[in-house]
Amino acid sequence: MRVDQLKYDSRHLSAALNSWKSQQMRRLQEEAEREDLLTRQFTPNDHIDIMIDHTLQHNTQVTNANHGIDNLLQHGSDILDNLRSQRITLKGAHKRLIDIGNTLGLSNTTMRLIEHRARQDGLILVGGIIVTCLIIILIIIYMT
Repeated sequence: MRVDQLKYDSRHLSAALNSWKSQQMRRLQEEAEREDLLTRQFTPNDHIDIMIDHTLQHNTQVTNANHGIDNLLQHGSDILDNLRSQRITLKGAHKRLIDIGNTLGLSNTTMRLIEHRARQDGLILVGGIIVTCLIIILIIIYMT
């Protein structure tokens, strides 16, 4: 029983000694790390790249694109206004031609034939435009 007591005390004391050694090692390591941090010279980081310039450039490009689109829309609106004014002018010229034809004594049948011919010419124009667009589309599809 005495031997068992001595074995127990020996194990207990060796465990306490190992615990004390590990605490001492940990304390020494912490002190070394603390001293290392206190003596370290810190320098500014040269590798940091600030992305403000890229963002500013992107913002400028987007603003320029927005202004370009606004200019295109304004230009398209001006073209539509010009086309409307030309349409009004051509309507007026058409009415004057009909009036001149009536004063010259052209019959209603002749006037109807002239108007019918004008409509046919318009349909031929639209048909030609559609056929030309289809040919261009087929060529683009064939080339790609």
